[in-house]
Formats: sequence, structure tokens, C-alpha cells
Amino acid sequence: MIDFDFYGPSDYARVYRAAGWQVVPALSPAPGKTWKRPALPWRNLQETLVDADAFDAMYGARGQWSNNAQMGMLTGSCSGNVFVLDLDLQRHDSAREWWSDLLSTYTHGVEPRTPKQVTGGGGFQLFFRAPEDWVPPTNKTSLGVDIRGQGGFAMLPPSMHESGQRYAWVPGLDPAATQVMEAPAWLTDAIDDL
Repeated sequence: MIDFDFYGPSDYARVYRAAGWQVVPALSPAPGKTWKRPALPWRNLQETLVDADAFDAMYGARGQWSNNAQMGMLTGSCSGNVFVLDLDLQRHDSAREWWSDLLSTYTHGVEPRTPKQVTGGGGFQLFFRAPEDWVPPTNKTSLGVDIRGQGGFAMLPPSMHESGQRYAWVPGLDPAATQVMEAPAWLTDAIDDL
């Protein structure tokens, strides 16, 4: 198991790259500004994982962003069809009920074993791989259940949130320790119904 306490930004980026994720630098929180966005043009990065040279230019030993802790991933095809289920459980009882109902109905209340992080705002994000025949949407809902699918973006540890808290992996559920699970049909169906 990796001890992320001793990792710098470029080390985190290499872990995400090894998982096949399109990691990119992100903006820093700023009062009154939208900051949960890539810090570089990213439209041309949404389809295919960048090559090793492009990654090194960002996060290699002399990379432009090697010391920048603000980072995230582009979700969807460029990251091996990984999408993020964002649950704002700390602010929305409806998100907690939605997730609890799904788990009690389909998994006897046991949460799927897949990478999971605590957001800087106190919510949770779970990372899943989309099945071949399903394209995950990118949307926000009034329930506090958001999806970062094709064309989406999710902040990653060790990024700082506007709350002053860092994004952090749930112990043992980081992408180096846990493979991304393919989303089960019950989850993709529930997302389609949001």
C-alpha cells in the first residue's frame, strides 16, 4: 500500500497515469471564481490518453506542473472509460437516501470495492469503469448525486478545496491499491434514471 503522506504532486500524477487516467493540472480555489477546472486547454485531451512525452512535459522531473498540487482527471474515454459518481452526502439527505436504497436493494448494503475519495467539501466520490455498451453522462442533479462521465472533470488528491481541506483517498481505496470496478447494471440503470 502506498503512503501518500510522503508523496509530492508528480508522484500522485504518476500513480494516476499508471491507472490509465488522464491527469491534468487544475485551477486553484479563488473567491467568486469557478475553479474546479483544468488549468490548460483540455478539449483535445478528451479522447485518448496523452503519450509519455506529453505527460512528462506536465509532471516529469522538469515538467511545467510537477510541483503543482492542484490536479484532476478528465473522465471518459481518455481515462479508460472511467467515470466518477459524486455523492454530496454531507449536504443532501436525498443523495444519502438514493445511495443507501441502491446498496440495500442490490448489494445487501455493501458498498462496491472501487477507488473512493473524500472531497475537500466532505462528500465522497467513487470511481467506476463504464461498460462497453454504455456512455456515462456528465450531469449535476438536485439530489446531490452528480456524474462526471464522458467529457467531465474531477479533482484528485492532493488538491486543495476552497474549504481549506485537501481531497484524500479513503485508506486502502486509492487507485494503486484497488482496481476500478466496472459499473454494474443496477448502477448504470439508476444513473440513467436520474
